[in-house]
Amino acid sequence: MPPTPNTGQYPGVVRRYVLVAVVGVTSFVLGRLSSELQLGQRNSTPPTACNCNCNFELKANPVELSSQRDPPAIHCPEPECQPCQQPVECPALEPVEEPLEPRVSRDSLEQILLGTGSDKASWHGYHRYYEQLFDPFRDKNVRLVEIGVMDGDSMKAWERYFTKAEQIYGVGFGNFQRDPKEKYSQLVTLYKGDQSNKEFISHLVKDTGGKFDIVIDDGSHVPSHQRISFELLWPEVIPGGLYIIEDVETSYWANTSEVYGYYLKGQTSIIDHFCEVPHTINREFSYKGDRMGRLFELPELYNDVATVSFGQNLIILEKTTEEHKRFLDRNYRFANKLP
Repeated sequence: MPPTPNTGQYPGVVRRYVLVAVVGVTSFVLGRLSSELQLGQRNSTPPTACNCNCNFELKANPVELSSQRDPPAIHCPEPECQPCQQPVECPALEPVEEPLEPRVSRDSLEQILLGTGSDKASWHGYHRYYEQLFDPFRDKNVRLVEIGVMDGDSMKAWERYFTKAEQIYGVGFGNFQRDPKEKYSQLVTLYKGDQSNKEFISHLVKDTGGKFDIVIDDGSHVPSHQRISFELLWPEVIPGGLYIIEDVETSYWANTSEVYGYYLKGQTSIIDHFCEVPHTINREFSYKGDRMGRLFELPELYNDVATVSFGQNLIILEKTTEEHKRFLDRNYRFANKLP
């Protein structure tokens, strides 16, 4: 009888059997993996367009769609089309939208002021304050009035900055204006008059309808004129609105000086005057328990000042809202501690 094969007698034969078996199994496994990968790729990668050029294409990322168990599907609008040569519906095909026009970046207020030639940015640097102050108003239908037109540079700036403004008014005196009222542009109307003339200011309010969001005093720079204009126009500023007095530097000048033909003799500081306003804002603490015997006194219209702030060469006041009044007009809980 032939001897029984064992590893000791036929080592070469055994190695060949083992090698053949390993190669066969490996080929089978690799073949299966390749088939599954191809099938998975075909089934999981959504098509990106239809063959009929119907302008349909994927709006979502194909990788994201492949991760969905049941991606949304619609039929191609062309009945003869076999979308993407697939036997099933094309998933998530939607009409191609027209590209949106690029959003135009808006210039800063500083750029606009410099572009129109206004010295509010180039010399005074008011943009340091105005950028933040005016930004909440920029896209609103604001009503703005500025006292002091000069050459019209700032009028052009406000028109370019407040593009949705309802109306912009300018008050000029002793400049290029000839008519009592004239249309400067579609948004800008100019009035000619003296800001220290109470009758003129009253006419301005009546003719425009008042209700201003922003008032800017860049007029004569005379302290008494600044106060007259404020006390006449402040009641016309809406709640939450702003009143700004520029060029308060004249309060530091000698009383022998003059500005725009006005002598400052006898003038008192507009800054010192508005330094009293914080006492009015804090009136809750300046009353006795019966709300009598005020320690500081200003006209009642100053009770509508929510905040007053001082910048370089300007004063900024904000009008009270109902929310402000809720805290301002109340009895002081520690009134018994007042002198």
